[in-house]
Amino acid sequence: MARLRRPLTVVVTIFFASITLAACGSSDGLADARRACVKVERALAIERAADAPGVPSAHQAQLHAQAMTVVLSATGDAARANSSNGSWNALMTSISQAGQVPLIYLEPTLSSQCDEVMRTASGP
Repeated sequence: MARLRRPLTVVVTIFFASITLAACGSSDGLADARRACVKVERALAIERAADAPGVPSAHQAQLHAQAMTVVLSATGDAARANSSNGSWNALMTSISQAGQVPLIYLEPTLSSQCDEVMRTASGP
């Protein structure tokens, strides 16, 4: 009886390990893309606040810097989403462009991409 338990234990262990590993590899990156977009939306809101009428220029500069910090903090989430599913590459690329292009020029693209991410049920 002991001879039968050992192979059965090995088979059961391998079975559960394979299920666990399969679950880890099945991520479509949607959760990471959504996390990135939450940060992007927050950054865009800060950017719009900076450009509101009557905001003193010193405060504007502070808000622009804060918006840039927030949008660039989304880079890691977007990169993880892209690593899970290459369909998120456009989002990652757009977010990474914030370091070279003023955020105001990226707003239409980022807004459109993030709207699509938030509407997506399970991956692009």
